[in-house]
Amino acid sequence: MYVIFKPIQNRIDMAYIKYFISVPYSVEQMFNLVNDINSYTKFLPGCNVSKILEKNNNELIAEMNIVSNGIVRSLITHNFFINNKSISILLVKGPFKSFYGYWEFIPITSTVSRIEYSSHYEFKSIFIEKIFNHIFKNKYKNIITAFISRAHVIYGTYRIL
Repeated sequence: MYVIFKPIQNRIDMAYIKYFISVPYSVEQMFNLVNDINSYTKFLPGCNVSKILEKNNNELIAEMNIVSNGIVRSLITHNFFINNKSISILLVKGPFKSFYGYWEFIPITSTVSRIEYSSHYEFKSIFIEKIFNHIFKNKYKNIITAFISRAHVIYGTYRIL
């Protein structure tokens, strides 16, 4: 199966987040880092379980547990990917009514890339959304920073002149 979804315009009934950054690493390096789900517990804040449940061709099923303020949230996703280009993330089970994420890896040069992450999500209740939406958006900034920090650890620090 080969399916890649790209986010459509922001839906009025769903929250939307988009982050992008240029990094001194190749698209291959960043794609491999983001797609290495089994290593998330080593560097993602609050992630105490991360594992691939199934994998074949260009798709996988993954499970993650995130601990925040003493509360554990389990998330199972179905991810579709094009090597070194993109990763689409669809919710199978978790704390959202719906969730869709999309990573895109864009080459700038052979050693510099632009990483874009976007997600559309809707919490299961308005009450939960009111409480957690701001916290959730701030967590994403920390997650993106964690991926960049992990790239520094794995691939070394580079200086762009």
